Amino acid sequence: VTGGGGSTLFTNGFESSTGWATAQVSGTAGAWTYVTSGTNPTNSPHGGSYMAKFNSYNAAAGSQTRIYQTTGFAIPGSATTATLKFWMYHDTGYSTSADKVQVQVSTGSGFVNVGTAVNRYDGSTGWKQHTIDLTAYKGMTVQLGFLGISAYGNNGFIDDVTVTTP
Repeated sequence: VTGGGGSTLFTNGFESSTGWATAQVSGTAGAWTYVTSGTNPTNSPHGGSYMAKFNSYNAAAGSQTRIYQTTGFAIPGSATTATLKFWMYHDTGYSTSADKVQVQVSTGSGFVNVGTAVNRYDGSTGWKQHTIDLTAYKGMTVQLGFLGISAYGNNGFIDDVTVTTP
């Protein structure tokens, strides 16, 4: 690596549905959509004009729906580390409802959880960046997924996903 600069392997801010698909994992009520403003709670995209919304406000508890990239990208085997970062909106409504987003990865044979699911409710309000380590996938081609898990609280919102190597 010259200059010591890292490289961005993937970046997406949900400005378009192109390249994304959704799948029901549990139940039939969950849905991911691309919105320019949020309700339940009210919010705006972290960056750009759109963000992805998971409808846990009106999806029965236990509903799980994945939004995922239909094509993968390679994480170089030579990379020392690979890091996924994404922004998620947190709010203080329905404090006992553990609505979550779980990062998932597929290397071609189904999606597996990576890192710990991020709770919508964490006592704070606003956008927060979350970091997931993808170093275990060096030398592989991966598809990213985000599993929305409803606890029938407020909606979940994510935006501005990046995967970088140092």
